[in-house]
Amino acid sequence: FSQEVSLGIGKNKIPLEHGATTYTLYGIQLISYQDIKELKEKRLIEYLSTLGYFKPGDKFYPQQDISKEEYAALLVRMLNIAPPQPTQSPYPDIALDRWSAPSIQLLKDRKVFELAGNFQPETAITQDEAAVWFKKLSTANLGAVAPGNLKRTDLVRWLIKDKRVQA
Repeated sequence: FSQEVSLGIGKNKIPLEHGATTYTLYGIQLISYQDIKELKEKRLIEYLSTLGYFKPGDKFYPQQDISKEEYAALLVRMLNIAPPQPTQSPYPDIALDRWSAPSIQLLKDRKVFELAGNFQPETAITQDEAAVWFKKLSTANLGAVAPGNLKRTDLVRWLIKDKRVQA
């Protein structure tokens, strides 16, 4: 017997009927990008993107710096929490309607960071700063981190070490 199916992005449950018996198959449609074909992290990027950590598109931009607000949102995604909309601005430079405000507020409430003044959401986060935030939330051991800003491929290697992401 044969049956044509369309897979959606992510995990798919496919019921197949053969006479009176129904079989269930499982398939996965991964998200991929044109600019990761040669990267050793290709499968990790596809896996994390399929789980919703990164948005689908033509390019992943593996060497792009991660901003503070993007990193905050990715950490909250790692926790598998849907943060509520804050009732007041978490920092003077974070408007209540900013897309990252709920994630920033949740992490501030959990004392992941205690910043004085502005959050500077579009500023690239350094590996040192990112490691401090990550260690407060993660089950993974990062070991030593490199100097400089956190790149998208660096974050992929960090996220996959956390048990919640591996599940």
